[in-house]
Amino acid sequence: MKSRFDWRGTYFNLVSFVAIVVLLVAVIIAGNNILQIAMPQMSLSQHEWRQVESFEAFKRFHPREPTRIRPKSPPETVDTLSSATEEDTEAELRAEWQEQRTLLVEGQKRRGLWSLLQAIVTIIVVFPVFWWHRRKAKELKVNGLVDEGQGG
Repeated sequence: MKSRFDWRGTYFNLVSFVAIVVLLVAVIIAGNNILQIAMPQMSLSQHEWRQVESFEAFKRFHPREPTRIRPKSPPETVDTLSSATEEDTEAELRAEWQEQRTLLVEGQKRRGLWSLLQAIVTIIVVFPVFWWHRRKAKELKVNGLVDEGQGG
């Protein structure tokens, strides 16, 4: 007794469907990653970006404890050096802010590039699978191996 259901055609069409869904998801992810590379500030979390958005915000979130232990000045030069050390501290803090901001943005770009490469590899691997299975499904139909009345 011959089965009325075409298992081969169903298999080829099902794999083609799954492959096209994977391709669509990979293309959407690739587009998102292109935006992440082009505009990394937009893809950062609000918490991360708020900390380095401006120098004033960085100073608000920066820990108040000194990161380095400075040698103490002799007591007679404390008055003359107090304004200079505040300016030095401000300059060091500004340099640290610029470094943190650059590291955060560049890290976001690197993550976006890595994800973009993963999406491209997915597209490169899945597209031939889709194309081959779609072609086989069409061959079954064209060669008459799938009877039109049997649901193929």
